[in-house]
Amino acid sequence: MYNNLTRLDSDDDEGILGESTVNPVVVPALLTTFAILLAVVTVSWMGGLTGLYAPTVSVEAMNVTCALDDHGNWEVLVKLENCGDSKLTFSKVLLNGTEVSSYGAAAPASESDSTITGLSVDAASEIAPGECVDVAIWVGAKCTPFRRGSVVEVRIICAGGTEIVERVRLV
Repeated sequence: MYNNLTRLDSDDDEGILGESTVNPVVVPALLTTFAILLAVVTVSWMGGLTGLYAPTVSVEAMNVTCALDDHGNWEVLVKLENCGDSKLTFSKVLLNGTEVSSYGAAAPASESDSTITGLSVDAASEIAPGECVDVAIWVGAKCTPFRRGSVVEVRIICAGGTEIVERVRLV
């Protein structure tokens, strides 16, 4: 009755019922490989989901120009394009690190001593995806420390924290 069974302490590679046994090192290696593959698949799947639901914010300054208006004030014109897939809302405009004096203003009617922009910093100034907009910033002829030939850093900050930084020389 016990003739067909092999002993457990025998030196051959056959198991109790005549099957070969698995080396004890192979099982943990297979489990580790399976866990790594499962982690890679999960991470790539979650990355794909994030890409579907997270909007991208991208804005480019297409062109920056400077010209003198009829009153001797500098008009800096920044052409922006929203290259992302979500709307952009502006929150600040800085010239050399100092915020402009007035938002939503018209061009100055005389020689000015302040910095103003026609850009509004509310929901009305949103740029839709794919849209281009011209941002006009006027630097008054009497406004210190600006003078002819100086380079001005224009920094436009969006509500989400995106910044557009361009430099222009005052003509």
